[in-house]
Amino acid sequence: MVCRVRRDPTVVYRQKVLTLAERKRNGSISIIGQGILAWTKKEIHLDSKQAQDIENEVLQPFWEYQEKLESYRQTYRKLLNSHYNQGSKISTTDQEDLQLLSADLKLRPEDVRQIRKEEDRKHAPAGVPLAMKVGGPLDRKSTRLNSSHANISYAVFCL
Repeated sequence: MVCRVRRDPTVVYRQKVLTLAERKRNGSISIIGQGILAWTKKEIHLDSKQAQDIENEVLQPFWEYQEKLESYRQTYRKLLNSHYNQGSKISTTDQEDLQLLSADLKLRPEDVRQIRKEEDRKHAPAGVPLAMKVGGPLDRKSTRLNSSHANISYAVFCL
């Protein structure tokens, strides 16, 4: 005869929610994951109220992290807009402040890199290589279309 130890259903459900939430790292659970949770809830006889409370408790840190990411994104976007409008590059001090902000928010470096990459792409002027976007003031000649080449529809960059 095999003796099975009955585990606390709330612990089982909590572990399942955490496992599924960590797969996407953003506090959301896929449609398949929701199906898994529904089946688990039924299998361990957990009522809907308890399940919802556990989900909220487990997912709360993920949601808070997403809020921090969005706060960093908004700050970086404002910085880019400010410097783009002034035609200047992001200063060393601003770079250091961004590092302090990401450290204070306890953001993973890969998440910060992803945000910056996405926002840099959005703020790159049309026809300007991404590498030049944050590099310094734009030279008017560098973005002017070369009128002597009628078939060329992109900007010619003079270094």
